[in-house]
Amino acid sequence: MLQPIIIDREGHFQKYDWETDRLSEWQTVPMGGAVIIEGVYSIRNELADLYDFKIWMDCPRETRLLRGLARDGDNSLEIWENNWMVKEDIYVKNHRPNEIADIIIDGTK
Repeated sequence: MLQPIIIDREGHFQKYDWETDRLSEWQTVPMGGAVIIEGVYSIRNELADLYDFKIWMDCPRETRLLRGLARDGDNSLEIWENNWMVKEDIYVKNHRPNEIADIIIDGTK
């Protein structure tokens, strides 16, 4: 998606469907203007140099879990503890977004 945008062409990406845990319909990013890439795994080592500015929202593990459960319901505890939190820990360890970000924002506020 990013390579076409960098050379002023339309970009395309597949939206993620949280309900089915799968990629869904394709979306188009038009040419021109600012493009904001957001998401848990968006500051990846292989993408970092493509961004003009990187923001990391820092938030303790416990707070992230509580917010996720508040949004998704207590029935989601198992998937949060055994899936999302584990994947986030691996991502932070491997990609160090807090070290390569241009600015870090306190996500507890």
